[in-house]
Amino acid sequence: MLSQRYPNLEYIVIDGGSTDNSVEILKSYDNRLRWISEPDGGQTNAINKGLAQCSGEIFAYLNSDDVLESDAVAKVVSFFLNHPEIGLVYGNANYIDTEDRVTGRYATAQYSFERLVHDCCICQPAAFWRSSVVKSVGQFDENLNYTMDYEYWLRIAKHGIGIEFIPDTLANSRLYPENKTMSARENIYKEIFAISLRHAGRVSQNYIQGYWHHRLWERNDVWAKLGHIVPKLDKCLIEYDSARYGGPGKTHAGAAWYLLRRIASSLKYRAWYLPRRIASSLKYRAWYLLRRIASSLRYRWKRFSKHSPVLTPLDIRVSGVFSDNWLAPRVVMSPSTARRRMLILAGLAPADCVLRIQSDELPILEQRIAANTPTRIEFAGSDKAITLEFDNSIIDEGGRTLSFRVEHTNCFSEEEI
Repeated sequence: MLSQRYPNLEYIVIDGGSTDNSVEILKSYDNRLRWISEPDGGQTNAINKGLAQCSGEIFAYLNSDDVLESDAVAKVVSFFLNHPEIGLVYGNANYIDTEDRVTGRYATAQYSFERLVHDCCICQPAAFWRSSVVKSVGQFDENLNYTMDYEYWLRIAKHGIGIEFIPDTLANSRLYPENKTMSARENIYKEIFAISLRHAGRVSQNYIQGYWHHRLWERNDVWAKLGHIVPKLDKCLIEYDSARYGGPGKTHAGAAWYLLRRIASSLKYRAWYLPRRIASSLKYRAWYLLRRIASSLRYRWKRFSKHSPVLTPLDIRVSGVFSDNWLAPRVVMSPSTARRRMLILAGLAPADCVLRIQSDELPILEQRIAANTPTRIEFAGSDKAITLEFDNSIIDEGGRTLSFRVEHTNCFSEEEI
Protein backbone atom coordinates (compact mmCIF):
# COMPACT_ATOMS: atom_id res chain seq x y z
CA MET A 1 0.00 0.00 0.00
CA LEU A 2 2.84 2.42 0.83
CA SER A 3 4.27 1.89 -2.67
CA GLN A 4 1.40 3.78 -4.38
CA ARG A 5 2.46 6.23 -7.10
CA TYR A 6 0.08 8.91 -5.89
CA PRO A 7 1.25 11.59 -3.44
CA ASN A 8 -1.89 12.66 -1.55
CA LEU A 9 -2.80 9.58 0.48
CA GLU A 10 -4.10 9.09 4.02
CA TYR A 11 -3.28 5.73 5.66
CA ILE A 12 -5.24 4.55 8.70
CA VAL A 13 -4.61 1.13 10.29
CA ILE A 14 -7.16 -0.41 12.66
CA ASP A 15 -5.75 -3.22 14.81
CA GLY A 16 -8.03 -5.21 17.07
CA GLY A 17 -5.67 -5.14 20.04
CA SER A 18 -3.08 -7.65 18.76
CA THR A 19 -0.85 -9.29 21.36
CA ASP A 20 1.98 -10.11 18.93
CA ASN A 21 4.51 -7.58 17.61
CA SER A 22 1.98 -5.77 15.39
CA VAL A 23 2.02 -2.62 17.55
CA GLU A 24 5.83 -2.38 17.38
CA ILE A 25 5.65 -2.65 13.59
CA LEU A 26 2.99 0.07 13.46
CA LYS A 27 5.09 2.38 15.66
CA SER A 28 7.94 2.11 13.17
CA TYR A 29 5.64 3.73 10.55
CA ASP A 30 4.39 6.58 12.78
CA ASN A 31 5.62 9.20 10.34
CA ARG A 32 3.69 7.67 7.41
CA LEU A 33 0.35 6.51 8.84
CA ARG A 34 -2.12 6.76 11.71
CA TRP A 35 -3.09 3.68 13.65
CA ILE A 36 -5.41 2.50 16.42
CA SER A 37 -4.85 -0.69 18.41
CA GLU A 38 -7.74 -1.60 20.70
CA PRO A 39 -10.42 -4.30 21.02
CA ASP A 40 -13.25 -3.86 18.54
CA GLY A 41 -16.59 -5.46 17.70
CA GLY A 42 -15.33 -7.56 14.79
CA GLN A 43 -14.18 -6.93 11.24
CA THR A 44 -17.14 -4.78 10.15
CA ASN A 45 -16.88 -2.61 13.25
CA ALA A 46 -13.16 -2.14 12.57
CA ILE A 47 -13.87 -1.09 8.96
CA ASN A 48 -16.44 1.49 10.08
CA LYS A 49 -14.08 2.79 12.76
CA GLY A 50 -11.34 3.32 10.18
CA LEU A 51 -13.58 4.95 7.57
CA ALA A 52 -14.93 7.32 10.23
CA GLN A 53 -11.36 8.63 10.68
CA CYS A 54 -10.92 9.38 6.96
CA SER A 55 -10.82 12.99 5.76
CA GLY A 56 -10.22 12.35 2.04
CA GLU A 57 -12.67 12.42 -0.86
CA ILE A 58 -12.11 8.81 -2.01
CA PHE A 59 -12.44 5.81 0.33
CA ALA A 60 -11.22 2.20 0.16
CA TYR A 61 -10.12 -0.46 2.61
CA LEU A 62 -7.84 -3.50 2.56
CA ASN A 63 -7.75 -6.53 4.80
CA SER A 64 -4.39 -7.32 6.33
CA ASP A 65 -3.02 -9.55 3.54
CA ASP A 66 -4.62 -8.01 0.43
CA VAL A 67 -2.45 -5.89 -1.88
CA LEU A 68 -3.07 -2.99 -4.28
CA GLU A 69 -1.22 -2.68 -7.58
CA SER A 70 1.27 0.22 -7.38
CA ASP A 71 -0.65 2.41 -9.86
CA ALA A 72 -4.15 1.54 -8.63
CA VAL A 73 -4.89 4.76 -6.73
CA ALA A 74 -3.57 6.98 -9.53
CA LYS A 75 -5.85 5.24 -12.06
CA VAL A 76 -8.88 5.53 -9.77
CA VAL A 77 -8.31 9.23 -9.03
CA SER A 78 -7.95 9.96 -12.76
CA PHE A 79 -11.20 8.11 -13.45
CA PHE A 80 -13.14 9.98 -10.74
CA LEU A 81 -11.85 13.33 -12.03
CA ASN A 82 -13.12 12.52 -15.53
CA HIS A 83 -16.44 10.99 -14.36
CA PRO A 84 -18.03 13.16 -11.65
CA GLU A 85 -21.34 11.30 -12.04
CA ILE A 86 -19.83 8.00 -10.78
CA GLY A 87 -19.85 7.25 -7.05
CA LEU A 88 -18.14 3.82 -7.01
CA VAL A 89 -15.53 2.37 -9.37
CA TYR A 90 -13.93 -1.07 -9.35
CA GLY A 91 -11.48 -3.04 -11.47
CA ASN A 92 -10.10 -6.52 -11.98
CA ALA A 93 -8.32 -8.48 -9.23
CA ASN A 94 -6.15 -11.58 -8.93
CA TYR A 95 -6.20 -14.30 -6.31
CA ILE A 96 -2.73 -14.85 -4.83
CA ASP A 97 -1.31 -17.42 -2.39
CA THR A 98 0.96 -17.00 0.63
CA GLU A 99 3.98 -16.70 -1.70
CA ASP A 100 2.35 -13.90 -3.78
CA ARG A 101 1.86 -16.27 -6.73
CA VAL A 102 -1.25 -15.59 -8.84
CA THR A 103 -3.61 -18.58 -8.51
CA GLY A 104 -6.65 -17.29 -10.39
CA ARG A 105 -8.78 -14.31 -11.35
CA TYR A 106 -11.72 -12.87 -9.43
CA ALA A 107 -14.91 -13.15 -11.53
CA THR A 108 -15.43 -9.41 -12.09
CA ALA A 109 -17.75 -8.21 -14.86
CA GLN A 110 -19.33 -5.08 -16.33
CA TYR A 111 -21.79 -3.63 -13.83
CA SER A 112 -25.55 -3.86 -14.01
CA PHE A 113 -27.91 -4.30 -11.09
CA GLU A 114 -29.11 -7.64 -12.48
CA ARG A 115 -25.51 -8.81 -12.82
CA LEU A 116 -24.70 -7.74 -9.27
CA VAL A 117 -27.76 -9.61 -7.94
CA HIS A 118 -26.72 -12.72 -9.90
CA ASP A 119 -23.37 -12.79 -8.07
CA CYS A 120 -20.90 -10.33 -6.54
CA CYS A 121 -19.03 -9.09 -9.63
CA ILE A 122 -17.30 -6.35 -7.56
CA CYS A 123 -14.05 -7.40 -5.85
CA GLN A 124 -13.74 -5.55 -2.52
CA PRO A 125 -9.96 -4.81 -2.58
CA ALA A 126 -10.36 -3.36 -6.10
CA ALA A 127 -13.33 -1.09 -5.16
CA PHE A 128 -13.17 2.66 -4.41
CA TRP A 129 -15.99 5.09 -3.60
CA ARG A 130 -16.48 8.79 -2.95
CA SER A 131 -16.95 10.18 0.56
CA SER A 132 -20.36 11.48 -0.58
CA VAL A 133 -21.51 7.85 -0.90
CA VAL A 134 -21.11 7.34 2.85
CA LYS A 135 -23.22 10.43 3.51
CA SER A 136 -25.98 8.97 1.31
CA VAL A 137 -26.01 5.29 2.30
CA GLY A 138 -24.25 5.23 5.69
CA GLN A 139 -21.65 2.79 6.97
CA PHE A 140 -21.24 -0.98 6.57
CA ASP A 141 -23.82 -3.20 8.29
CA GLU A 142 -22.21 -4.47 11.51
CA ASN A 143 -24.77 -7.28 11.78
CA LEU A 144 -22.97 -9.03 8.91
CA ASN A 145 -19.76 -11.03 9.40
CA TYR A 146 -18.94 -12.22 5.85
CA THR A 147 -20.86 -10.27 3.19
CA MET A 148 -20.75 -6.72 4.50
CA ASP A 149 -19.07 -5.51 1.29
CA TYR A 150 -21.62 -7.24 -1.03
CA GLU A 151 -24.48 -5.72 0.99
CA TYR A 152 -22.83 -2.29 0.70
CA TRP A 153 -22.56 -2.52 -3.11
CA LEU A 154 -26.26 -3.52 -3.33
CA ARG A 155 -27.21 -0.65 -1.04
CA ILE A 156 -25.24 1.82 -3.17
CA ALA A 157 -26.94 0.50 -6.31
CA LYS A 158 -30.41 0.77 -4.72
CA HIS A 159 -29.70 4.46 -3.94
CA GLY A 160 -29.19 5.12 -7.66
CA ILE A 161 -25.51 6.02 -7.28
CA GLY A 162 -23.41 5.52 -10.42
CA ILE A 163 -21.23 2.38 -10.45
CA GLU A 164 -18.61 1.73 -13.13
CA PHE A 165 -16.13 -1.04 -14.00
CA ILE A 166 -12.66 -0.33 -15.44
CA PRO A 167 -10.80 -3.22 -17.11
CA ASP A 168 -7.53 -2.67 -15.22
CA THR A 169 -6.08 -4.97 -12.57
CA LEU A 170 -6.15 -2.92 -9.36
CA ALA A 171 -5.67 -5.42 -6.53
CA ASN A 172 -4.65 -8.88 -5.37
CA SER A 173 -6.77 -10.82 -2.88
CA ARG A 174 -4.92 -13.40 -0.82
CA LEU A 175 -6.78 -16.71 -0.63
CA TYR A 176 -6.01 -19.16 2.17
CA PRO A 177 -7.39 -22.71 2.49
CA GLU A 178 -9.18 -21.66 5.68
CA ASN A 179 -11.00 -18.93 3.73
CA LYS A 180 -13.18 -21.70 2.25
CA THR A 181 -14.05 -23.75 5.33
CA MET A 182 -17.29 -25.68 5.12
CA SER A 183 -18.79 -24.10 8.23
CA ALA A 184 -18.17 -20.57 6.96
CA ARG A 185 -19.59 -21.37 3.53
CA GLU A 186 -23.09 -22.10 4.87
CA ASN A 187 -23.10 -18.90 6.93
CA ILE A 188 -21.99 -16.93 3.87
CA TYR A 189 -24.93 -18.30 1.87
CA LYS A 190 -27.36 -17.46 4.69
CA GLU A 191 -26.17 -13.84 4.71
CA ILE A 192 -26.35 -13.65 0.90
CA PHE A 193 -29.94 -14.94 0.95
CA ALA A 194 -30.91 -12.32 3.56
CA ILE A 195 -29.32 -9.31 1.82
CA SER A 196 -30.55 -10.39 -1.63
CA LEU A 197 -34.14 -10.53 -0.36
CA ARG A 198 -33.67 -7.18 1.39
CA HIS A 199 -32.28 -5.25 -1.60
CA ALA A 200 -33.49 -7.17 -4.67
CA GLY A 201 -36.61 -8.91 -3.37
CA ARG A 202 -35.30 -12.27 -4.60
CA VAL A 203 -32.34 -14.64 -4.50
CA SER A 204 -30.45 -15.49 -7.68
CA GLN A 205 -30.76 -19.13 -8.74
CA ASN A 206 -26.97 -19.05 -8.98
CA TYR A 207 -26.77 -18.77 -5.18
CA ILE A 208 -29.56 -21.32 -4.66
CA GLN A 209 -27.69 -23.86 -6.79
CA GLY A 210 -24.43 -23.09 -4.98
CA TYR A 211 -26.04 -23.51 -1.57
CA TRP A 212 -27.51 -26.93 -2.35
CA HIS A 213 -24.34 -28.08 -4.09
CA HIS A 214 -22.54 -27.26 -0.84
CA ARG A 215 -25.15 -28.99 1.35
CA LEU A 216 -25.43 -32.15 -0.77
CA TRP A 217 -21.89 -32.66 -2.09
CA GLU A 218 -19.43 -30.78 0.12
CA ARG A 219 -20.74 -31.55 3.59
CA ASN A 220 -21.30 -34.82 5.41
CA ASP A 221 -24.67 -34.41 7.12
CA VAL A 222 -28.15 -35.87 6.69
CA TRP A 223 -28.85 -33.77 3.57
CA ALA A 224 -25.69 -35.04 1.92
CA LYS A 225 -26.55 -38.65 2.73
CA LEU A 226 -30.05 -38.21 1.29
CA GLY A 227 -28.64 -36.49 -1.79
CA HIS A 228 -26.49 -39.51 -2.51
CA ILE A 229 -29.37 -41.99 -2.43
CA VAL A 230 -32.51 -40.05 -3.50
CA PRO A 231 -32.65 -39.51 -7.28
CA LYS A 232 -33.06 -35.88 -8.41
CA LEU A 233 -33.25 -34.59 -4.81
CA ASP A 234 -30.95 -31.70 -5.71
CA LYS A 235 -33.24 -30.59 -8.56
CA CYS A 236 -36.31 -30.75 -6.32
CA LEU A 237 -34.67 -28.70 -3.57
CA ILE A 238 -33.43 -26.10 -6.06
CA GLU A 239 -36.91 -25.87 -7.62
CA TYR A 240 -38.45 -25.48 -4.15
CA ASP A 241 -36.07 -22.72 -3.05
CA SER A 242 -36.35 -20.99 -6.44
CA ALA A 243 -40.11 -20.80 -5.90
CA ARG A 244 -39.59 -19.75 -2.29
CA TYR A 245 -37.00 -17.03 -2.88
CA GLY A 246 -37.08 -16.37 -6.62
CA GLY A 247 -39.40 -13.38 -6.29
CA PRO A 248 -42.13 -12.73 -5.80
CA GLY A 249 -41.48 -15.30 -3.11
CA LYS A 250 -44.02 -17.93 -2.18
CA THR A 251 -44.84 -19.23 1.29
CA HIS A 252 -43.51 -22.63 2.33
CA ALA A 253 -46.90 -24.14 1.48
CA GLY A 254 -47.02 -22.30 -1.86
CA ALA A 255 -43.53 -23.45 -2.81
CA ALA A 256 -44.36 -27.03 -1.82
CA TRP A 257 -47.57 -26.93 -3.90
CA TYR A 258 -45.64 -25.51 -6.87
CA LEU A 259 -43.07 -28.32 -6.59
CA LEU A 260 -45.79 -31.01 -6.32
CA ARG A 261 -47.49 -29.66 -9.44
CA ARG A 262 -44.19 -29.77 -11.35
CA ILE A 263 -43.62 -33.35 -10.25
CA ALA A 264 -47.21 -34.34 -11.09
CA SER A 265 -46.92 -32.74 -14.52
CA SER A 266 -43.70 -34.63 -15.19
CA LEU A 267 -45.23 -37.92 -14.03
CA LYS A 268 -48.30 -37.35 -16.18
CA TYR A 269 -46.08 -36.79 -19.18
CA ARG A 270 -44.09 -39.92 -18.48
CA ALA A 271 -47.17 -42.04 -17.71
CA TRP A 272 -49.20 -41.09 -20.79
CA TYR A 273 -47.13 -39.50 -23.50
CA LEU A 274 -43.95 -41.55 -23.38
CA PRO A 275 -45.61 -45.00 -23.45
CA ARG A 276 -47.66 -43.97 -26.47
CA ARG A 277 -44.56 -42.69 -28.25
CA ILE A 278 -42.76 -45.92 -27.44
CA ALA A 279 -45.65 -48.09 -28.60
CA SER A 280 -46.03 -46.18 -31.86
CA SER A 281 -42.36 -46.55 -32.66
CA LEU A 282 -42.01 -50.27 -31.85
CA LYS A 283 -43.34 -51.37 -35.23
CA TYR A 284 -40.81 -49.26 -37.06
CA ARG A 285 -37.97 -50.18 -34.69
CA ALA A 286 -38.66 -53.94 -34.92
CA TRP A 287 -37.97 -54.40 -38.62
CA TYR A 288 -35.42 -51.59 -38.79
CA LEU A 289 -33.32 -52.97 -35.93
CA LEU A 290 -33.37 -56.48 -37.38
CA ARG A 291 -32.01 -55.18 -40.66
CA ARG A 292 -29.40 -53.10 -38.86
CA ILE A 293 -28.28 -56.03 -36.70
CA ALA A 294 -27.91 -58.29 -39.73
CA SER A 295 -25.93 -55.72 -41.70
CA SER A 296 -23.68 -54.80 -38.76
CA LEU A 297 -22.67 -58.34 -37.77
CA ARG A 298 -20.20 -58.52 -40.64
CA TYR A 299 -18.74 -55.14 -39.74
CA ARG A 300 -18.42 -56.01 -36.05
CA TRP A 301 -16.73 -59.33 -36.86
CA LYS A 302 -14.09 -57.49 -38.90
CA ARG A 303 -13.50 -55.05 -36.08
CA PHE A 304 -13.15 -57.83 -33.52
CA SER A 305 -10.69 -59.64 -35.75
CA LYS A 306 -8.47 -56.54 -35.68
CA HIS A 307 -8.62 -56.38 -31.86
CA SER A 308 -10.50 -53.07 -31.94
CA PRO A 309 -13.36 -52.07 -29.65
CA VAL A 310 -16.71 -52.01 -31.42
CA LEU A 311 -19.30 -51.48 -28.72
CA THR A 312 -20.20 -48.07 -27.42
CA PRO A 313 -20.38 -48.05 -23.58
CA LEU A 314 -23.93 -47.81 -22.33
CA ASP A 315 -22.98 -45.38 -19.56
CA ILE A 316 -22.17 -42.28 -21.58
CA ARG A 317 -21.25 -39.49 -19.16
CA VAL A 318 -19.39 -36.18 -19.08
CA SER A 319 -17.76 -34.83 -15.91
CA GLY A 320 -16.52 -31.33 -15.16
CA VAL A 321 -19.51 -29.42 -16.63
CA PHE A 322 -21.72 -27.23 -14.42
CA SER A 323 -25.40 -26.65 -15.13
CA ASP A 324 -24.83 -22.93 -15.88
CA ASN A 325 -22.44 -23.82 -18.79
CA TRP A 326 -19.16 -23.30 -16.88
CA LEU A 327 -16.37 -25.86 -17.32
CA ALA A 328 -14.06 -27.04 -14.55
CA PRO A 329 -10.27 -27.10 -15.20
CA ARG A 330 -10.62 -30.78 -16.26
CA VAL A 331 -13.47 -32.15 -18.37
CA VAL A 332 -13.68 -35.86 -19.21
CA MET A 333 -16.00 -37.15 -21.94
CA SER A 334 -16.53 -40.92 -21.95
CA PRO A 335 -16.15 -42.97 -25.16
CA SER A 336 -18.98 -42.44 -27.65
CA THR A 337 -19.33 -42.92 -31.39
CA ALA A 338 -21.38 -39.68 -31.40
CA ARG A 339 -18.11 -37.76 -30.89
CA ARG A 340 -16.40 -39.30 -33.92
CA ARG A 341 -16.75 -36.09 -35.96
CA MET A 342 -15.45 -32.52 -36.07
CA LEU A 343 -16.13 -31.04 -32.58
CA ILE A 344 -16.65 -27.37 -31.73
CA LEU A 345 -16.16 -25.53 -28.42
CA ALA A 346 -17.02 -21.82 -28.38
CA GLY A 347 -17.13 -19.37 -25.49
CA LEU A 348 -15.01 -17.23 -23.14
CA ALA A 349 -12.20 -18.00 -20.71
CA PRO A 350 -12.16 -15.68 -17.63
CA ALA A 351 -8.35 -15.86 -17.44
CA ASP A 352 -5.45 -16.42 -19.84
CA CYS A 353 -4.91 -20.16 -20.16
CA VAL A 354 -3.73 -23.02 -22.33
CA LEU A 355 -6.24 -25.71 -23.36
CA ARG A 356 -4.88 -29.21 -23.96
CA ILE A 357 -7.14 -31.80 -25.60
CA GLN A 358 -6.31 -35.51 -25.47
CA SER A 359 -7.97 -38.70 -26.66
CA ASP A 360 -6.96 -41.90 -24.91
CA GLU A 361 -3.93 -39.94 -23.58
CA LEU A 362 -2.82 -39.05 -27.12
CA PRO A 363 -2.64 -35.27 -27.78
CA ILE A 364 -5.17 -33.84 -30.21
CA LEU A 365 -4.76 -30.09 -29.80
CA GLU A 366 -3.03 -27.49 -27.62
CA GLN A 367 -4.28 -23.89 -27.88
CA ARG A 368 -3.64 -20.70 -25.94
CA ILE A 369 -6.82 -18.77 -24.99
CA ALA A 370 -6.85 -15.07 -24.11
CA ALA A 371 -8.99 -13.92 -21.19
CA ASN A 372 -12.49 -12.58 -21.94
CA THR A 373 -11.99 -12.99 -25.71
CA PRO A 374 -14.62 -14.83 -27.77
CA THR A 375 -12.94 -18.11 -28.74
CA ARG A 376 -13.98 -20.87 -31.16
CA ILE A 377 -12.01 -24.13 -31.12
CA GLU A 378 -12.48 -26.90 -33.70
CA PHE A 379 -10.81 -30.28 -33.39
CA ALA A 380 -11.16 -33.81 -34.73
CA GLY A 381 -13.25 -35.94 -32.39
CA SER A 382 -12.84 -39.58 -31.45
CA ASP A 383 -14.97 -42.49 -30.26
CA LYS A 384 -12.49 -42.92 -27.38
CA ALA A 385 -12.46 -40.96 -24.12
CA ILE A 386 -11.64 -37.27 -24.67
CA THR A 387 -10.12 -35.01 -21.98
CA LEU A 388 -10.05 -31.19 -21.93
CA GLU A 389 -7.56 -29.61 -19.51
CA PHE A 390 -7.24 -25.86 -18.79
CA ASP A 391 -4.12 -24.71 -16.93
CA ASN A 392 -5.74 -21.61 -15.35
CA SER A 393 -9.02 -20.86 -13.62
CA ILE A 394 -10.99 -18.53 -11.34
CA ILE A 395 -12.91 -19.19 -8.15
CA ASP A 396 -16.46 -17.83 -7.94
CA GLU A 397 -18.42 -16.72 -4.86
CA GLY A 398 -19.73 -20.25 -4.36
CA GLY A 399 -16.19 -21.66 -4.21
CA ARG A 400 -16.33 -23.37 -7.63
CA THR A 401 -13.15 -23.56 -9.73
CA LEU A 402 -14.07 -22.39 -13.24
CA SER A 403 -11.99 -22.26 -16.46
CA PHE A 404 -14.32 -21.68 -19.44
CA ARG A 405 -17.85 -20.39 -20.08
CA VAL A 406 -19.47 -22.34 -22.98
CA GLU A 407 -21.58 -20.40 -25.49
CA HIS A 408 -21.92 -23.20 -28.06
CA THR A 409 -20.67 -26.78 -28.37
CA ASN A 410 -21.47 -30.12 -29.96
CA CYS A 411 -18.99 -32.00 -27.72
CA PHE A 412 -21.73 -33.27 -25.42
CA SER A 413 -25.46 -33.03 -24.74
CA GLU A 414 -27.45 -32.05 -21.63
CA GLU A 415 -28.34 -35.70 -21.00
CA GLU A 416 -24.65 -36.59 -20.58
CA ILE A 417 -23.94 -33.95 -17.91
